[in-house]
Amino acid sequence: MDLQAPDRAGLLYLVADFFTENGIQVLSARVTTEKGAALDTFYLCLDTERRLEKETYRVGLARKLQKLLES
Repeated sequence: MDLQAPDRAGLLYLVADFFTENGIQVLSARVTTEKGAALDTFYLCLDTERRLEKETYRVGLARKLQKLLES
């Protein structure tokens, strides 16, 4: 999942907490800040065996995260 958002204190914690609450594990991440914007990439799975394969699930997850970041 790619994330682009205005950088702010606690942003990475907020995102990590969101993933944990939704039963998602972060396998690895590339976290970058450029010109005041967070440009992060997260490699995710539901557990160590399964990837997030259903498109509808990924889209729904992205929408929930977007709403969280906008609040």
